[in-house]
Amino acid sequence: MAFRAEKKAWVFFVEAAPRVRDAGVRKLFTELRDEELGHQQLVLAEMEHTPPDLASTAVADDPVAR
Repeated sequence: MAFRAEKKAWVFFVEAAPRVRDAGVRKLFTELRDEELGHQQLVLAEMEHTPPDLASTAVADDPVAR
């Protein structure tokens, strides 16, 4: 669930940054986009240490899946 949220945030910034007219906001969105990649790497690293039975547990209130 966390990885999907980070990926969704990354996609948002990838798609939004080129549409922003203000250079400062566009720069901020680009920086946030790049940070999301780091977040994805952190989540994946944690997932490597998570037992498979816990990693595959579905959460009913997954806001990203909606």
